[in-house]
Amino acid sequence: MSQKEYEKYYVPAQSPWPFMGACALFLIAFGAGNFVVEITRGKEGYGGMILLLGLVTLVIMLFGWLEIKSMNPCLVCIALSWGGLIVKVWLGLFFLK
Repeated sequence: MSQKEYEKYYVPAQSPWPFMGACALFLIAFGAGNFVVEITRGKEGYGGMILLLGLVTLVIMLFGWLEIKSMNPCLVCIALSWGGLIVKVWLGLFFLK
């Protein structure tokens, strides 16, 4: 009787970045929801700060996970400028409504 040879697969090492990304997305969702409610009711609160904290956490996670610190600074500037363009488009669509 012949033995089957199983396929080999790669299991990456444990990393904190997926957990940090999940926390960042939670903060973004929670902060954005609170921020929208605060704007519609005309009240002040912490929604904008939580949203900003989530966005900063997401950027830190992306830089850490993708190891952008070793990239060419020009590529980082291009990536950040595209990100800024996307944010400006979304803000424009938000305020045009």
